[in-house]
Amino acid sequence: MCFSNPHRQLWKGLLLGMARSTLYAIALWQTVIIHEWYYLQKERKRKKERKKAGLDNVRPFDCMCVLSTCVLLCFLLFL
Repeated sequence: MCFSNPHRQLWKGLLLGMARSTLYAIALWQTVIIHEWYYLQKERKRKKERKKAGLDNVRPFDCMCVLSTCVLLCFLLFL
């Protein structure tokens, strides 16, 4: 009768919930990292093309980086 104690069930549920939330946060973080790596690769390619074409080497504001960081922080705050 290891499950007869209701406090043990409560703690087990809390620990499992925290572990699941942590795994979701890690998965979201990894997705953001992969997205940012892909975006940086595309930006490097564009930069080389602009340099070849002789255009100004001005990098546009990276709103996706800011947006993904805000989403990750909000997700971690509300766990």
